[in-house]
Amino acid sequence: MKWTASQEQVIKLHNRDLLVSAAAGSGKTAVLVERIIAMVTREEHPVDIDRILVVTFTRAAAKEMKERIYDAIRKALEEHPNDAHLIRQTTLIHNAWISTIDSFCSTLVRQHFGEIDLDPEYRMADPGELELLVSQTWDEVLEENYAAGEEAFLRLVNSYTVGDRDDHLVEYLRKLFTMSQAYPWPEEWLDSLLEPYQVRTTEELLAAPWMQQVWQEIRGQLEDIQRTAETLLLDLQQLAGAEGHPYEEAVQSDLRWIGCLLEATDYPTILEVAAGWPKFADLSRKKFPWAADEVKKSYQNRRKDVKDRLLDLQATYLTKSLDDIVEEMQDLSGIVAEMIRLVKAFNHLFASKKRKLGLMDFSDMEHFALDILVDRTTHEIRPVAKEMVGFFEEVMVDEYQDSNYLQETILHAVSKESLGSNNYFMVGDVKQSIYR
Repeated sequence: MKWTASQEQVIKLHNRDLLVSAAAGSGKTAVLVERIIAMVTREEHPVDIDRILVVTFTRAAAKEMKERIYDAIRKALEEHPNDAHLIRQTTLIHNAWISTIDSFCSTLVRQHFGEIDLDPEYRMADPGELELLVSQTWDEVLEENYAAGEEAFLRLVNSYTVGDRDDHLVEYLRKLFTMSQAYPWPEEWLDSLLEPYQVRTTEELLAAPWMQQVWQEIRGQLEDIQRTAETLLLDLQQLAGAEGHPYEEAVQSDLRWIGCLLEATDYPTILEVAAGWPKFADLSRKKFPWAADEVKKSYQNRRKDVKDRLLDLQATYLTKSLDDIVEEMQDLSGIVAEMIRLVKAFNHLFASKKRKLGLMDFSDMEHFALDILVDRTTHEIRPVAKEMVGFFEEVMVDEYQDSNYLQETILHAVSKESLGSNNYFMVGDVKQSIYR
């Protein structure tokens, strides 16, 4: 196969962290396989195949990768039948670390369960069994809190329930728990969610990182609406020519208002400008003989889109004063804290139930693997990870866009990052990500 200049770079560059970002069908996985083959079959300093950790998204992909590498090794052996290194690779390929992240974590847990005092009789729960246990555990957590009747809990319930059903509340809590499990240390992540709500002054509010993102979002939306309105105006001018289109005046009025909003250089200023939000100009009712009804309707709809997007922007970001926002954040802080408390309570009870039954799910397995590799308190790598760091020449991740923070932490723990070296290779396409 003839490789492009960029693909050849990917195949040949080493001793660095490398992210290959390319679209579907561009040969990312083929390049990754070729890179492995090149490392194993090169004449100078060839690498044993079992000293490369390769994580794929599916078992089928891992199986196909092994087969392609094995075929390449056999072809190389045909040219060099007495090469001891190549002969050894035909044996090592069967135990090569080419698998899904779940298989890698399962192997770690199976081989090192004693490191975390884990019962070796643990088994993977089936989905139906797990769902039943999840529902039972949430029922117990909520029943206990209903019985206690604490004010913070009742306020949360009143905020999220409709009538006498708490389905919506349970749905939100379950989502929050599931999201937390995608992070290396779930309770630390849950605690971090409360931080943005603990603002006491408008100065703290404006300095908050999320507030900077809000400001950028406002600017971005305004610029996009401006482009839409400018395109509409240009189309109207081209349609009507020198006569001028009767709708032009209303669209020009919209653009003047958008321009005023875009002149604001910060959030307090744009709030001041938005306080004088004008009434939108009506479209002219003047009739032109060349304007067919369907054409007229399409321009009316395009202008309505500009208005609706501006009004939505106003309603979302520009209706409350900074003092009002601070007050709301402080008010919401109690509700968020209660949600976090309930998710933690569920987590502890759920983990306890699974321990008693000798069950684990895929998230447990990944967290067990992380505990084997990284100290939960200090976040420093443990002896098993140090051994793997010294063993693996390179850590490769296919379909990297589908890795979560927990998996990322696991893989970085066995890379040479802790030694100050770089051997992390990633291939992916953010547009194909399964995460939002």
